[in-house]
Amino acid sequence: MDTINRTLKYVDLYLVHNDLNNIIDCKLPNGYKFVYFNKGDEKVATATAFYLDITENDITGNVHWVSVKKEYQGKHLSKPLISET
Repeated sequence: MDTINRTLKYVDLYLVHNDLNNIIDCKLPNGYKFVYFNKGDEKVATATAFYLDITENDITGNVHWVSVKKEYQGKHLSKPLISET
């Protein structure tokens, strides 16, 4: 199954935050917690981030991937997930 829509134009977009010591602390809603994934756990959201080996235009790292399962979208999970990442 081909899930890529090839009619969309690719845009190289960066969201930059210049003060990583002053990021808003977004709390998870009650009943949710951050854990390292273990086989058998129910994964409802995930994010991947990394530091760059070489700083580019004052960018030192990337939030590479953020995803929330469809049935959990709209439950205010993405902002805390990005904040934690």
